Order: sequence, then structure tokens, then C-alpha cells
Amino acid sequence: MRKILLSILFLLGVLSPLSAQLQGDSWANAQKNKEATIIITYFETPRFVYKNAEGKLEGICIDILREFANYVQKTKGIKVKVNIQKPANDFNLFLKNIKASKGGVFALGPFTITEERKKEMTFTPPYIKNRSILITNSSVPDLGTLGNISNTFAGMKAYALRNSTQEAEIMEIKNQYYPNLEIVYVNSADDLLAKTLKDPKSFTKNDFLYYADALQTGQPIKRHAAGENNTNPYGFIMPKGSDWIVVWNEFLNESTGFTTKPEYRKILEKYLGFTATQILLK
Repeated sequence: MRKILLSILFLLGVLSPLSAQLQGDSWANAQKNKEATIIITYFETPRFVYKNAEGKLEGICIDILREFANYVQKTKGIKVKVNIQKPANDFNLFLKNIKASKGGVFALGPFTITEERKKEMTFTPPYIKNRSILITNSSVPDLGTLGNISNTFAGMKAYALRNSTQEAEIMEIKNQYYPNLEIVYVNSADDLLAKTLKDPKSFTKNDFLYYADALQTGQPIKRHAAGENNTNPYGFIMPKGSDWIVVWNEFLNESTGFTTKPEYRKILEKYLGFTATQILLK
């Protein structure tokens, strides 16, 4: 099958991540005009969306977006042009900019779908499952039970990402099992992993896919099963009330959509490897 080329224009610096409002074409106008310009911003994350050695974006999210644009042109006859907007580096500012955006604006990254977040923004259907892992430097003793964390991890700090579901999990550990736990905040999920692996007197909770990435790159990481749990899946973010949800619901339909296709599995294996893909899709 002939692949439809996805036009990507890099408009870095045209819109300020601090103040300017992001705005793309609505789905209603796309159907009327048979073409649309959408704005893409992203939260840079290994395996999901990142710059390769040539400075070009790639990852799970980019490949899925490309498949989405192909789907829209093939099934709706609408040509999609994608403008990449330079994102804010701070996670909270990033979310603030998405909430203030209008029309065809999509945020790519590993964004956990929660009922609380749905009050302020629109999510696509899930594009990947998730699992939360308690991780430390490989030199830290094994945690037998979560109830014993204040003893096994005595004198350790926890790294957290403010206003995230990860922070909520760290706070639950503190409130239930470790009242004197010191919490240190960082600006990104990358920092959560990097600081924890460098500091044997710390731990954090992070998504399974960060753990898988660390394993594949040979980093000194340890997974503590006692602190592991299933968590909400990931979706892309749109402005609240975006009418693009209609076509995203078709494309990512749980029963018949793209995540049920062999092409989807190939994308996961490309970026995560066979073993991690097996775990996620079982």
C-alpha cells in the first residue's frame, strides 16, 4: 500500500512557549476545506518523542501521528499539514499552554489519562498501556514489602514531578508508609530517572517504559516489585472540547482501531524491543 507523505514544517521560535496561544484548524473546517494545518507540541521523552542524531523528531508518538495523518487522508480525503511547535521545558507550563490552545492542537508524549485532567483538557483514546514501577539505583537493597519501606529505604529521599500522577503516587507512599519521607521535585520525567540512578540514597516511581529504556541502555537500575502497580494508560492531549476527538475516536477505537493492527505492534517493537512489547500487549 502506498504511504501518504506527511508534510512537517518546523516553526521553532515563531510562537513563544511562554505566552503565545497555539491554534490549528478545527475538524469542522478540515472537512469543509479538505485540508488542515494542525499544530504539534511535545514533551520530549525517550522512546516516545525525541530528537535523533540529525535533530529530527522520532519515536512512538511521531510514528502514530504519521499513521493518523495517513488515515485521515485515506478515509476522509483530507490532506494534513503538520507544524511542529517548540515546547516549553517545564511540565506545568507545557500543560498550561495546551489548556489555552484552540482547534487542531495536539500534545504528544506519555500523558496519563485521568478523570481530573479530563476536566481541563481532551484526551484521545489510549494509544498505549502503562504500569508504574518503583525504581532505585541497582545498589539499593530489595524492598520486600511496601509497608516496610521506611525501614528498608531509611534515610532516602524520593524524587517527584509536581502536579503529575507520579507525584500522587509518591505522596501516597509518604502518607501511608513513610511520614518523614523527604520529597525533592524535578522538572521532567527524564530528571526523575537520571537523578535516582545517580543517587543511591533515593527512589522514585516511574512508568514502565522508562524502566524498559534504562534496561536496554544498560543503566544501573533496580525494579522493586513490592511498589509496582497498574496505572492509567497514555493518550495525546487536545484543547478542551476539540472537535478532532471524533476522528481520533475512530482511529484509536479499542476494538477495531490502529492499536489492534500489526503495524502498531511493529512501532512498539521498533522503539521498545520485543520483550517490553510482549509485556505491554499481553
